[in-house]
Amino acid sequence: MVDLYLCSYPILKNLAMKKTLIFSMLVVGLSGIVAQVILLRELLIIFYGNELTMGIILANWLVLEAVGVYLLGKKAENSLRKLEIFVGIQIFFSITFPLSIYLTRIIRNIFGIVPGEGLGLGFVFLFSLLILSPVSISHGALFTFGSKLFSLYSQLNVGGIGKVYVYETLGTILGGFFFTYLLLPYFNSFQLAFSITIINLFFCIILLGKFWKKEKLNKILGIVSFLLLLINLSLFWEKKIEEIHFSSLKKQWKGYRVKHYENSYFGNIVVAEKERSLYFFFNGIPVITLPYPDVFFIEEFAHFSLLSHPHPEEILIIGRGVGGIINEILKHPIKKIDYVEIDPIFLKIVKRFSDPLVERELNSPKLNIVYTDGRLFLKKTDKKYDLIVLGFSNPSDLQTNRYFSEEFFSLIKKRLKEGGILVFSLPSLPRAILNLKEIRNLNACILNTLKNVFKYIRIIPGEGNNLFLSSESIIEVNKQIFLKRMTERKIESSLLIPYYIEYRLQPFWYENFSESLKHATLEINRDFKPLATFYSLSYWGSLFSPHLLKFINKIVPLLPLFIFILFISVFFSRNIHLSLPLSIATSGFAGIIFDLIFIFIFQVSYGYVFHWVGILVTSFMSGIALGGFMTTLNLEKIKKEKSAFLAMELLIFLFALIFQLIYSNLENPLIFIIFSLIAGTLIGLEFPLASKIYFKSSSNLSKTAGILYAADLLGGWWGGILGGVFLIPFLGIGKTCFLIALLKLINFLTLFFTKEK
Repeated sequence: MVDLYLCSYPILKNLAMKKTLIFSMLVVGLSGIVAQVILLRELLIIFYGNELTMGIILANWLVLEAVGVYLLGKKAENSLRKLEIFVGIQIFFSITFPLSIYLTRIIRNIFGIVPGEGLGLGFVFLFSLLILSPVSISHGALFTFGSKLFSLYSQLNVGGIGKVYVYETLGTILGGFFFTYLLLPYFNSFQLAFSITIINLFFCIILLGKFWKKEKLNKILGIVSFLLLLINLSLFWEKKIEEIHFSSLKKQWKGYRVKHYENSYFGNIVVAEKERSLYFFFNGIPVITLPYPDVFFIEEFAHFSLLSHPHPEEILIIGRGVGGIINEILKHPIKKIDYVEIDPIFLKIVKRFSDPLVERELNSPKLNIVYTDGRLFLKKTDKKYDLIVLGFSNPSDLQTNRYFSEEFFSLIKKRLKEGGILVFSLPSLPRAILNLKEIRNLNACILNTLKNVFKYIRIIPGEGNNLFLSSESIIEVNKQIFLKRMTERKIESSLLIPYYIEYRLQPFWYENFSESLKHATLEINRDFKPLATFYSLSYWGSLFSPHLLKFINKIVPLLPLFIFILFISVFFSRNIHLSLPLSIATSGFAGIIFDLIFIFIFQVSYGYVFHWVGILVTSFMSGIALGGFMTTLNLEKIKKEKSAFLAMELLIFLFALIFQLIYSNLENPLIFIIFSLIAGTLIGLEFPLASKIYFKSSSNLSKTAGILYAADLLGGWWGGILGGVFLIPFLGIGKTCFLIALLKLINFLTLFFTKEK
């Protein structure tokens, strides 16, 4: 009855409602990406994010969206109040988004977990699931209800699903570009969240106004939306949002006094004071402590490095030099330090809260600060150095892994003078637990990589950090030479007294280290096969979730068997209702992996250039919108739907195979944009056509939209979990592309032998 009533409503009213729904779905897409990015960043701060925690958070977002799409969305078909429910869900999303940010910041306090305390993977999974649930589930449900409403008012039936898919994707592009890349560095999370709330409430009022009915529920929703809009606008007007922001920070950093909070393009920066010490946190991880830094690490790292070189004059530091290391290096008779730091905002904040130590460092005439990506700097400069110091101490993510690969070490080698030394540290453990497999493999992998590039390598192991020194010349590391050079250079140190130097250079340190590597990996770390990241994440997991890691290690080898059984079951079922969602799921999986691969390869080639990463993501999402639009535009003209869909599957298969052969030769940034656009287009082509095929046999529009979109999200879930954590690090780019091609080939064969109902 209601559907007939809506469709018989005057054509002009229907047209106006259709336009309003288009803008509403753009807002849904925009709101989703902003909520995802902001909540991801806030969660990564409290979880000390790496590739593994990021994968878990993104996976939870996608699977919760799938729950909303399917479980809530499927009620859209038989609901008598589709518009009111859509508006109600949009109001719920608008309210819970800022509340979720607040909950993220106080959740450690609720469970009595102090700032700085590590959390296991189980906590990461459960906390993120709890925080994301209301926002993600409601956002997923909006897609299914939006599809049904749009199809109803446009009288397009299944064609409406494809158009809603395109409009939401376009909204995602707008949100990703304007909010994430233009506004995020200048506004705090609550300001952005309440802005999204206001936009959503405004469109709730517009939607209800376009179809104003006398029913009590419609009026109640209209009044609630209007009152909430006024409340949110008054929060901005009265500057209460700033109060909420600082109140939540105070609870998040309980025990600290937050003196500064700021988002840059590269991460979140917090300056907090506790017991007369000032702590600088980057994405929740402490990176500088003033005025009492980690003297043991800083003095060992700086002085052992420079004492290993007979005449260090030209020094290059890549990242994390300020806060002690530069100060210790300046005690040596050096001529020049080039200090490369990617984030200018971070150093600006450090200068603002500097103490005498930092002032000595940053005001030294010998110091030259370069704001760029470290790897990009080395590719562009012709300058050579006596010592190149890496401030990174762990390849814990794909971005940092670029500084520990065979290709990067080869680049470093070209920038070292004769007798020049590369210096960095890797994490170590006390001798009692030195045989932990994950830490052994991490150190062994990097050592094997160094041996492929440098003739001479010296390691000074320790109970916390292992110092690696690599050169084309013999490196002199012994007590007599160190003491002699300290005397000649008039180095004063409270730590490096003769007894301590002798103790740290005792042979038993290296003997224990060598013994621990006897049964470690023989693999090397490469740009496009970043195994060090895999070992680093395994090490992190073994520290905080050892039992869960053992369980995962047992499950992962069974995944191929599970996938094989799944495809065989679908193949022999010959059921389009199983094979089609599986195809969409693998396309969702492929889409996430392709996106990760493009960004990763670009960063390896050109360094981390934030705006370029944004352009690549936008290109990929634009491709999805373009592909969806192309198919939707020609949907009625396609008569042999299954054949057309099989052709699309074949195109993704061929793209993955071709990209596997040429990815290592990509050089022009424009090529990356083109490939991102092509990949997105191929993924986007499928969804509208899959909706038409599925709808022909189900005749249930909400079920069609719900199942296929849920399948797409679940595929993305697997891509988020496995992509950056396992597939790219462990298999490498080439084999990962081959895996995608294999999956799409199996999909092709499964669908080919499936009967349409």
